[in-house]
Amino acid sequence: MCTYVKKIAYPMFMLSLLMLSYLAPLLSVITANADTEENPKTILFQNEKGTAQVTSLPDPTTGEITWTIEVEKNQQSAANQLAFSLSEGEQTVLPESIQSNGTPFTYDPQRQQLMEESTSSSFSQMTLTFQTKALETLTIKSAFLQTEEENGQVKEDIINSTDVAVVLPENESTEATSAEAVLADSQEQTGASEKQPATKSSESQPQAESTTASTAIESPLNTQASAPAASKLSSGGSFKNDVPEVDDVLLGEAQFFHIFANHATLNTHTNGNLAVGELNGNVNFGTSIQDGSLATEINYIQKVNTIANSSFVSGTDSRKNKVVFGPSVTVDLADQNQQPAVFVNGQRMDHLKTSEVFQDQSASEPYIDFKKVFSTLQATSERLGAYPQTPGVTKDFTDNNQRVINTARAENDTQEVVLTLTDEQGNPLDDGVYELQNKKTHKEVDEEVTNDDGQVIETDLPEGDYSFVETEAPDGYLIDKKPISFSADTIDEEDQKVVVTLSKTELEKDTPITIKGLTKGTSPVLINVDTEGASTVNIKSQIKLEYTDGTMRNSHETEAFDDAVILWNFINQPENQMISINSPFQGTILAVGDTVDVHQNVDGSIIADTVLVNAETHRWDLQANETVVPIIKLAAMNHLLSLDTTTVSGTKTWDDYDNKFNTRPTSITVQLLQNGEVFQTKTVTQNKEGEWHYEFTDLPTTDESGQTYDYAIQETPVEGYTTKVNGYDLVNTYRNTETTKVSGTKTWNDYENKFNTRPESITVDLMQNGKEIDKQIVKAVNQGNWTYRFDDLPKYDAEGKAYTYRIQEGKVPDYTTKINGYNLVNTYTGPETPKTPSDPKKPQVPLSPKKPDTSKQPEDDNKNDANHATTEKRLPKTNERSSYVWSILGSILLVTSVGMLYRRKHS
Repeated sequence: MCTYVKKIAYPMFMLSLLMLSYLAPLLSVITANADTEENPKTILFQNEKGTAQVTSLPDPTTGEITWTIEVEKNQQSAANQLAFSLSEGEQTVLPESIQSNGTPFTYDPQRQQLMEESTSSSFSQMTLTFQTKALETLTIKSAFLQTEEENGQVKEDIINSTDVAVVLPENESTEATSAEAVLADSQEQTGASEKQPATKSSESQPQAESTTASTAIESPLNTQASAPAASKLSSGGSFKNDVPEVDDVLLGEAQFFHIFANHATLNTHTNGNLAVGELNGNVNFGTSIQDGSLATEINYIQKVNTIANSSFVSGTDSRKNKVVFGPSVTVDLADQNQQPAVFVNGQRMDHLKTSEVFQDQSASEPYIDFKKVFSTLQATSERLGAYPQTPGVTKDFTDNNQRVINTARAENDTQEVVLTLTDEQGNPLDDGVYELQNKKTHKEVDEEVTNDDGQVIETDLPEGDYSFVETEAPDGYLIDKKPISFSADTIDEEDQKVVVTLSKTELEKDTPITIKGLTKGTSPVLINVDTEGASTVNIKSQIKLEYTDGTMRNSHETEAFDDAVILWNFINQPENQMISINSPFQGTILAVGDTVDVHQNVDGSIIADTVLVNAETHRWDLQANETVVPIIKLAAMNHLLSLDTTTVSGTKTWDDYDNKFNTRPTSITVQLLQNGEVFQTKTVTQNKEGEWHYEFTDLPTTDESGQTYDYAIQETPVEGYTTKVNGYDLVNTYRNTETTKVSGTKTWNDYENKFNTRPESITVDLMQNGKEIDKQIVKAVNQGNWTYRFDDLPKYDAEGKAYTYRIQEGKVPDYTTKINGYNLVNTYTGPETPKTPSDPKKPQVPLSPKKPDTSKQPEDDNKNDANHATTEKRLPKTNERSSYVWSILGSILLVTSVGMLYRRKHS
């Protein structure tokens, strides 16, 4: 047996190694495939302030999405609050079911931000979870908020804006689970990686913090591949994700491009980058490298009709490129020999690397949404165009050959306040009425109604503290009476704007205009050009710039933009207006909806519907923060009126001896109180069953401020009844309070008190249903009349039964009492008569009668010391003496008779 084992051991060992060599790649692919099925984490920011990453978990049934943000906040130099703004496109997304571990988070509806409840500067770790409605992409803007001690205003430091795509759960039954399918997928991925150069993942590149509104983009770009397997190019993501400071500049995305247009035709060298919807590129374009100060250049072209092979500028160690094409552009990343190369619509790009090229995956998710951006630019142009010329600015056009605009003595700018009212979804609400109040004087300063953009705009406010108070909400919305406070402060010099107004006629003169008093690195000079509705504007005036340091600026290629402080805003244009540049021109041109035809050198951005480049142009990005028009932005939100209603109902109970006394009314009035005020009334009668019931229906549950109404009821008083309210039920109680009296007289039948037997007083007891409840001592008054009286006696008991009243008298000695109703008759009866002695059995000789002993009076058995307190000597009773005489005579007669019988017997 051992020999057999030894023979097969080595072949078995070799067979095992062979199987492992086949299975090892398979296991690694399966493991990698399993890893990709986890919910991916997207980095929101990663810098010296800390790190944050987010994951999403959609509910396959409801579509609702649970978001989890993990934050590690580093030690801060000053106490601040981390905040996240959520949006889908331009619409604010409201979070629900907010929970947090570690630092508590809350949602501020005015700022429309998820934010830490309190400020902190210490290191902390936290996990924030919330839910949103179903959506495809959530834009999360991360910021740190710091409250300034001097004025209490909140300074917002935006550090990044990230578009997070929702990974929807796939049907597991359709996934390939066999080893063959996994291997096939692995081979496809391997082949693709050989053809396409590897790109550096943005997750390994920390996002740069936004510290300036400069158009020189310093942040690394998102170059992570996110395209579907069938695509050769990765998605470019969004411009806001690459350049989060876009929200902090005056002109948004357009401020970062030399030409920003829906359509562009390049016939002459264009020294700058492009963001265009449609390109006819007959010559090269791109920003030339001068001193290497421009770290990144971005180009976005949605549709390519023609493009020169020399387009773009090659990247270097100091310059990174990112080029994004629209989905209709054919882009290949390899030549016929399968070597890395970039081809656009079959035209090889000499200055692009494959790692620098990206493509929109669908027309619905463009890298830049031109329609939306131009809509915002139109509103910005109109807002800027409404400003008058700044006091102190002078225009000296007396010498046509030396026309001068001097801004050196421009007065300080005034502050602008913009309040935006939205609904819960972030949609602007018009017709909201706001009162502006001075917090110090508590007086109304102004009253404004929100416009179609949901905005109330206040300008030229003196320094001080103010508040907006909503006095009337739009129809169908709850009013929010909470004051929205702000402070209007003196504007810093760097935030000042200088406004100059020109007419098209002044620009069409063929003589130069020199703009003096400019300062590098400060706020710009805004020049509003009134085109007066003309279809064409032919600019012949050469524009010269002179700075306060004495230098004059000449047209040239540059990467330094700190001195770009001129903005030309063309207003009052008709549709399809044509602006022709026929003299050297300097400054950014904002001509929304117009066609700009360049026939002379232009230094600056050109922002228009269509740009025709027929002369050399140079990139010179405007340096204008959003605060170039110093704005205090305030947010307000109105909630929809609650459609919920409630009902108030109750019963009426009568406690009135079943209406024995016919006191119950035929109807009652019930009043419904809303927050203590009478809101509705109802007349209530009994139904067929004899029940009393009322009901108030369709009652609103909340007021216009969202406060819950308090409902109560009360009843109009019913005569003779007391009302008790138990919740919404009423109990009316009637108690018969009628009274009666008992009175009578005392009559003496005693020979008019001839024998002085009448007492000084008697006691009359009052009996109620047989129970003594009162008594009176009655004496003779008013010429000897004996009367008594009991007043205010209740006539009925608690059950409505009549009381029975009677009287009785305390015993009077030697008198009998008779009660006639409530009258008393007392009759004198005298003492009781003694019994007659019985005859003796044997007659005896009578002794001499003794004289009656009168020293001791007979005791009166009816004597009542309590009723007859007297000290008078007792008088003999009637017939008392005649009784003694007859007794003596009887005795004598008896003795005589006995003697006569005795003598006759012995004779």
